[in-house]
Amino acid sequence: MIKFWKKTLTVVLCAAITVSAGSCGRRKKEPKPEPKATPIVDEGNTDANGKGDGQSDIPLVVGCSKLDKKFNPFIKKGRSDKRAVDFTQIYLVTNDRNGDIIHRGIDGEVREYNGDSYTYYGPANIEVSYDEARDKTTYKITLRDDISFSDGVNVTIDDVIFSIYAFCDNSYKGDIKLSSQSIEGLQNYRMNNSRFESVSDKNVRKYIKKNASKIKKWSKKNKLHKKDYDYKKKLYYQVRKWIAGDLKKKGKAKPVKNIKGIKRISNYSMSLTTYGYNESVIEALKIPICPLHYYGDETKYDYFNNKFGFKRGDISAVRANKTSPMGAGAYRFVKYENDIIYYTSNEIYYKGCPKIAYLQLKDMDKLLKEKQEEIQQYKDKGELDINEYAAAVEMSAGTMDVFEEDIPAEDIRWITQINSNGDIDGNKLSVEFFPNGSYEYIGINKETVKVGESPYNRQSVALRKVFATVFSAYKSEIEKAYGVKMKLIDYPCDSSSWIYPDDEDENYSVAYNEDYFGGIIYKAKDAADDKTEKLLNAVTKYLQIAGFSFENGRIKRCPVNVEPQFEIIIAGGEDNPIYNVVTAGSEFLEKIGITLNIIPANDESEVMQIVKQGKHQMWAGTFSPEVGFFDKYAGKDSVFGLEDEKITEFAYEKPAIYDKSVRKEKYLSMMNYLRKFVIEVPINELQETVMYSSARIKKETMTQEVTKYYDWSQEIQNIEMK
Repeated sequence: MIKFWKKTLTVVLCAAITVSAGSCGRRKKEPKPEPKATPIVDEGNTDANGKGDGQSDIPLVVGCSKLDKKFNPFIKKGRSDKRAVDFTQIYLVTNDRNGDIIHRGIDGEVREYNGDSYTYYGPANIEVSYDEARDKTTYKITLRDDISFSDGVNVTIDDVIFSIYAFCDNSYKGDIKLSSQSIEGLQNYRMNNSRFESVSDKNVRKYIKKNASKIKKWSKKNKLHKKDYDYKKKLYYQVRKWIAGDLKKKGKAKPVKNIKGIKRISNYSMSLTTYGYNESVIEALKIPICPLHYYGDETKYDYFNNKFGFKRGDISAVRANKTSPMGAGAYRFVKYENDIIYYTSNEIYYKGCPKIAYLQLKDMDKLLKEKQEEIQQYKDKGELDINEYAAAVEMSAGTMDVFEEDIPAEDIRWITQINSNGDIDGNKLSVEFFPNGSYEYIGINKETVKVGESPYNRQSVALRKVFATVFSAYKSEIEKAYGVKMKLIDYPCDSSSWIYPDDEDENYSVAYNEDYFGGIIYKAKDAADDKTEKLLNAVTKYLQIAGFSFENGRIKRCPVNVEPQFEIIIAGGEDNPIYNVVTAGSEFLEKIGITLNIIPANDESEVMQIVKQGKHQMWAGTFSPEVGFFDKYAGKDSVFGLEDEKITEFAYEKPAIYDKSVRKEKYLSMMNYLRKFVIEVPINELQETVMYSSARIKKETMTQEVTKYYDWSQEIQNIEMK
């Protein structure tokens, strides 16, 4: 049975959000969806019957992992509780399947994905304008005026402002990232100090120099060290607090009553201004529009008198309702009992009343454990004709209709056995695979894999090209072992992102498949023996450029201070998918006289500790999505440590109103530029899964071509039962 490596880190979301996006060509736009209410919209959140015209009485049952019963959008929660809330909510910002923002959600935009056209609607239009002279960006947000919460109350911009203030409050502890964005006046508001944001870096450095002992004491108390990744950021923030606090004591700073950059324009529009331009801002605005009248206190909301629906610094009242979420989403929460949440459809959902009247979210944790134990008992008795994947067995029995928990690679074959066609897409079960945004790579240390003193000279680059070329050529070994669970990539980027180039793009190129003269080494259709021979010729040439000499096809002499033995560190050893790539590559290199030793590590954190010491040669790793482009390649804590002006300029480039194709071209150009350093070989990204019952659900009504950015529930209103 194939072993499936459970990674502990996720990866770089190498995605940027364009500030202008438009429909192109003459693609047909789908009609704008309109709410279609039943004759009576019942008041309250749990009494509405949810039965619209022509709806199915058969419930859609969604299976999930353990529910923690924190069903409130203002509380940090696990994946299942988030799903429980999401069914009842709409989000301010909408994106397409590529993760690109929909700027004209009210009128709808047509976007292409994998050659197909899709129309996207959202609750708002987002206009973005950058003022270069002031170095500020303004986001104008305009809501549709015909959206209602599921209890019939109209959604207005005051609900948005209430939500933003609650998510930015000092007492908010969830996973919404608004409070860390560069919104004008936000930090002044959070510190209640009008001078906090005006404290310059120069003032901070001067303070640190004068108060060394205080800084040392603070660092020790907070268990922080200068080598910590975010030490400088935390230190500067603390020093600003001290400086601004001193100014306030001296009467040179005033209390702050609101966030300066947030302006109410009308009942359905507002603006938000930020310092500079940061692509993460609009991403952070993907917040649920929460009803002020339900979660907040309307008596405490008066925008013009700086009252925002709750006691400032204490959102405990907003968080109080943990069990009955309410919003303007496709479904209304009814009740939770016996590990099941019951919903009815929201007849006035702005994208149209869902075609399935009843929805259930079922905690499958206990049930699946019991089923797996039962399966094990049958196996212990010697039963051979038994399906070993509990989730597939339960779904085929009708216990649930949709299951979006990860499917281990070794269990995929049990799904195919249930279907009469022996495939993962069959008459009983269907599985959709999509990249989860994480990718695995092989890193090459430029300081230890080099010839001579410089890691950038022709010989050093050629030496690293040997390994990069071989690893890239053998990455298909992962597909052989892990099948559809793995997706090979050629760029250090989420393949479902709009940035990732299409295979047919004229600028697309397979990673490290060029010989020394710039020609393609091999083609996908080449026979195995032909590919090996071409690869051998290309690698031999690179080694010769690096200073190696050959005799009878094997290395005879090496450059000064270079030995034909190298090491690569791999977390999990044989259980790591990349192990297959490295093993095949080492066997190839052994034939020409290079020994590649594989050093196993317990986990990736251990690998990173070794990498940070800088004495390693190569390693297999992943990236966290929190690490930005510059920090990843050239930051002080980067595992690659590049010092390159072009990378710095790209990372801190001032924004321009690019269309998507221009921005995509810039990112592709930079990713191709990075290859010249030969420090990172993109290998593969893992696939997430959603499994559903094709025996009970009309397959053609399921959301098509789901991605990390656009999951199956985005068009839940269109799903129909058989």
